[in-house]
Amino acid sequence: MHHRLPRLVPLIAVLLLMGCESQTQTDETSVALSTAGKEFVSGTKGVKLNLSDDSATGSFSAPLVVPSAATIPLGYPGSGTGFYLPGVSAKPDKYFDLDGVTPITKPSWISDVQLGVTGSPGPNVCATVGGPAAGPFDVGGFYRVSEADCSSSLTGATLSVPVFIRVILNRDTAFIGTRENLMLQLEYRATGLRPNSDGSSSNPEENLDHLWKVFLGQTLLSSASLTPFSILIPPNYAHWCTTGSGNYDSSSCQPIAANRSAPPIVKQVLIPLSSNSKQSVIQIQRVTGRIHANPGQVSSFCSTGNSPLCLGVVFHSLTLLRM
Repeated sequence: MHHRLPRLVPLIAVLLLMGCESQTQTDETSVALSTAGKEFVSGTKGVKLNLSDDSATGSFSAPLVVPSAATIPLGYPGSGTGFYLPGVSAKPDKYFDLDGVTPITKPSWISDVQLGVTGSPGPNVCATVGGPAAGPFDVGGFYRVSEADCSSSLTGATLSVPVFIRVILNRDTAFIGTRENLMLQLEYRATGLRPNSDGSSSNPEENLDHLWKVFLGQTLLSSASLTPFSILIPPNYAHWCTTGSGNYDSSSCQPIAANRSAPPIVKQVLIPLSSNSKQSVIQIQRVTGRIHANPGQVSSFCSTGNSPLCLGVVFHSLTLLRM
């Protein structure tokens, strides 16, 4: 026995070490469970919304009317303090797994997802979701924002008010832990007229074909009550015109063609929820558009087909990932 003991010592040490590792994993699981509702919590970690009105796979209904300012409802951040533009809300039974096909129960950490619209589907609508394609290079069924069509419905300071994608979170620590953040993945196609600014304004942002920003805040009042912290668009990966300035004519721009299309893009934006436990509104909003600088040229150049893929954006999906 005394001769065998030295040989058994390494084996016993290995077995003890394996036991320690197993115990450590168990302890970590216990800690995670004991801190549920505080730092990290279980539950659905990812969800995808198809920004479409397709009856099977779309997460939204086609809008029937233009939403008007409404009192912030109870349960939403900022209720009882003012008015907001509600938009069109996702259907409760049209939240999907990350494959975009398998329906899942609406996660408890999401109160609502809304799209800001300016009218029901049809031609000459600035922002809407659903309906057939309006032109030879348009996209039917998805959330679309056409700069040429915006010129007839919105002007001046009110240009960007109703055009947004809004996510309203439930920040109860039973659903989103205090150390958790959120990753947004947006799948979209954005087309501009020119690849660079024309320099017509002293404000660089007003020289852009169209500008979308990501906002984060505590209430639903308006983008003025939210904090911009990230630019979504530009960049645009498709342009009609090659020159940086001048008229939109055949010498500087490609002709309108049925096979013209912007490439699909997937962009990720990290939302720092853990930095402020009170922030529960994420708003991706159109801040400005080329219509500010020269509405006549835009509406004239993009008149064929009235498509967001002449100058604008088509959003296909929104994925939310708890991290």
